[in-house]
Amino acid sequence: FTKNKVEPKEEFLLAILKEISQTVPNQTFSLILWQAPTQNAFDLNNETADEIWATIKSADAVKLNFLATELKTKNQNGHLKTGPFKTFSEAEIQIRRALKSAIF
Repeated sequence: FTKNKVEPKEEFLLAILKEISQTVPNQTFSLILWQAPTQNAFDLNNETADEIWATIKSADAVKLNFLATELKTKNQNGHLKTGPFKTFSEAEIQIRRALKSAIF
């Protein structure tokens, strides 16, 4: 994505996840991390700060529901949105832990 201070549309994210699922078949989960402007926070330059979000998709409803519980979010018809995270690293660590719990 280009940095344009606009949250990507859900349909766009789901289309990317569909393509990922087709490119790498037989995966339980597909996910994408993305950056969006924070609604109520400002950085030192008086510009909106950014936060990290993830959209995760799975055909396995049981595992996706478990993952949603672990990440304190809801299954939204086969996918979920989780965040905000302060950094991509924080998002990766927390999501990785939740995925390990959901898979094993």
